[in-house]
Amino acid sequence: MKRILPVLLIVLLISTLAAAACAQPAKPGESNVLKVGVALPFSGPAAGWGLPPTLALEWKATKINDAGGVKVGGKNYIIEVIREDDQFTSDGAKMAAEKLIFQHKVKFILGGVSSHDTLGVQLATTPNKVINCSTAWERKCLYEKGAVTAPYAFKALPTPHETVPSLWKYIQKAYPKVKRVAIIAPNLLSSTYGSDVNEEWLKRTSLQLVFREHYEYGMTDFYPILGRLLATNPDVIQSTDAGVSDLGLIIKQAREMGYKGIFMQEIPLAGDWLFDISGREAANGLITYDYAWYGPNASSEYKEIDATLSKGGGWISLGYSGASWLDVLVQAIEKAGTVDDTDKIKKELETNKFKACGLDMQFGGEDYYGRPGMLMQPLVISEMRGGQPVAVGAISVNEQLRSWD
Repeated sequence: MKRILPVLLIVLLISTLAAAACAQPAKPGESNVLKVGVALPFSGPAAGWGLPPTLALEWKATKINDAGGVKVGGKNYIIEVIREDDQFTSDGAKMAAEKLIFQHKVKFILGGVSSHDTLGVQLATTPNKVINCSTAWERKCLYEKGAVTAPYAFKALPTPHETVPSLWKYIQKAYPKVKRVAIIAPNLLSSTYGSDVNEEWLKRTSLQLVFREHYEYGMTDFYPILGRLLATNPDVIQSTDAGVSDLGLIIKQAREMGYKGIFMQEIPLAGDWLFDISGREAANGLITYDYAWYGPNASSEYKEIDATLSKGGGWISLGYSGASWLDVLVQAIEKAGTVDDTDKIKKELETNKFKACGLDMQFGGEDYYGRPGMLMQPLVISEMRGGQPVAVGAISVNEQLRSWD
């Protein structure tokens, strides 16, 4: 199938020009520089996922630099962010990480965005003891077959394992007549993992999975698949890990074909950029989790990110992970008292609680991932109503830690 650049990429690229200076480079003669690498997709069909966390990380770097930088051993380190395009492939991710490590001497990398490119990044980061944080879902990016696979890796974005139970519990409570579920998802490692997790949870409920199909990422004509899907008469269309343009088209085309039910996705809301594709009215009934940039427990810093980077239009919430990750990383570096010893910094990340971006956060999930590698923070359950996202519930850190109890 033809792959296309997501519609929102044009908007993001414009934002990039304004944000390019966010992470200030070292001043002439400046020796105290903390380099942070980014290995994410900046081209191709997944560029819409790579830019948001990068822009938010650069925004946070500016905040830290303006406050005097990272304070270690009596020195102040200015953060320099270095981008490398991983091209959304395993080989491209490995090459991007190797360039960051060997050419730029980076010890901290944000990337990849999905499971397959994250595993590529880890081929370079793990043997070189470089701390890596990704938004990958697949469990094996941290743990597989009873063993920790990437001891220096962390996850900044909750996976379906942490969020799916709370989302389905909300749906069953709010919509007790819902019985039939259809899954439509890209043919990606993270997506198939997410579909598997949803299917496993549904077996614990009274809900029935009536359809599951995976498509090529970047697809635009969903009418044939939706024809087969709608023939099963679903009450919920669950779109695991679909990109912004994909999900927007799925919603738009399903509504055009007469679907009246609920949509659910265990990825944060994408704001105006999603609604520009789907239409706001069509998106009513979309249930997701989201970061706390709105609702009763909203973070003022997340609100500022939304206002700055999307002009209040609903930032792609995946982006917040870049800011929160840099915040906790800097705190761990300062607690460890070193910018070089990644073993000490790793220990601080795994054992401390943090106040980051105005919220209480900690790494957890050792029972599932073999070590505390998942960044937990308070989340919002969001439902589109009247063309606007409404906070209808919450997913606490404790719920994420004990989600399958």
